[in-house]
Amino acid sequence: MIPASRLVEEANPACAQCHGKERFETPQLAWAVWQKMPRRSIRQVYRCEQCHGWHIGEVRS
Repeated sequence: MIPASRLVEEANPACAQCHGKERFETPQLAWAVWQKMPRRSIRQVYRCEQCHGWHIGEVRS
């Protein structure tokens, strides 16, 4: 059985990548929010290839 998250990702990669994440218009705003977050070491600010906004997500290894 395919996990639900994978089905969403395959059906609409833009929706899967942005789903549940705040979109920031500038990297400066994203970094300002990131600095106030707990456990910053496991999070990163990145430019989204789908919506072209900025997100804060977990670091992938």
